[in-house]
Amino acid sequence: MTEDLYRIRRKQEEEETAFFRDKKALLDQEAALYQHKTETIRALDDLADRTRHYLQDFVADRSDLQRAFQMIGLVSDEVTTVYRKENDALTYQLEELEADYRKKQAGYDQELQEARGK
Repeated sequence: MTEDLYRIRRKQEEEETAFFRDKKALLDQEAALYQHKTETIRALDDLADRTRHYLQDFVADRSDLQRAFQMIGLVSDEVTTVYRKENDALTYQLEELEADYRKKQAGYDQELQEARGK
């Protein structure tokens, strides 16, 4: 009986270690994704500022400059949209990981109770 308890407890601890490792990996991916989005948006904002500063005096047709700003804005919006989709996918994976972990832990708890009852 004691051997069964140790075996179940060991499996439970291994599962817990794997869960925290996988959770950390997903959270690290989330942080990297956010950092990448932030850097990209910052670079696009910098591009718009430099375009405005350096080209506004040299562009004869202001519509070309406006079109350039619109394109930069569209790219910025696309970056935000892609970020949200990727972040939602990571959030879903994290929720699934946690649900699976809770389910497995409940199973181990049940096994422990049954082993103690023997």
